[in-house]
Amino acid sequence: MALRNTTQSYGSLSKAFHWFSAMLIIGLLGVGLYMEDLPPSFEKVELYALHKSFGMIAFGLAVLRILWSVFNERPALIDGKMTALEKRLAKTVHRLLVVLIVLVPFTGWLQHAASAQRFEDYLLFPFPIFIAPNESLKDAAALGHEIAGKLLLLALVLHVVGALKHHIIHRDATLRRMLPGRSR
Repeated sequence: MALRNTTQSYGSLSKAFHWFSAMLIIGLLGVGLYMEDLPPSFEKVELYALHKSFGMIAFGLAVLRILWSVFNERPALIDGKMTALEKRLAKTVHRLLVVLIVLVPFTGWLQHAASAQRFEDYLLFPFPIFIAPNESLKDAAALGHEIAGKLLLLALVLHVVGALKHHIIHRDATLRRMLPGRSR
């Protein structure tokens, strides 16, 4: 399997970025939704610290993934049974995913950075703080993080539904060419 993409298939690095990002983001969304309603406790502080740490890993991975896509071609859409509306929807959802996989961790970092209580000792690794505590900024970032996170969840659902539609209904190679290993 080639490292780089071709006009017909995704390379091994793009596939690795895709699936590692998917697992990380789904895990972060699940933990984020779970810890929202937890009462104050040590478990909640630990989960928040892990969520923040893995969120920064997701942010770094998103930046690397975007850089890789800038210098690497993207396989063309499989032009079989897709309508013009479906093609526009696919491109819109992909663009939305790219924006949100950067925006969600960035707003999470901004919320953390602007908070007066940062719990630095619980993080897996320290990450940079360039701003002073600011409650208004923290609240705005928290709202942005929540809204962007829910939009990301919606975009992921649309992405998965689209991939399954291609696989089950159209029976084309859209999903298969992103699966690990050789695509046929």
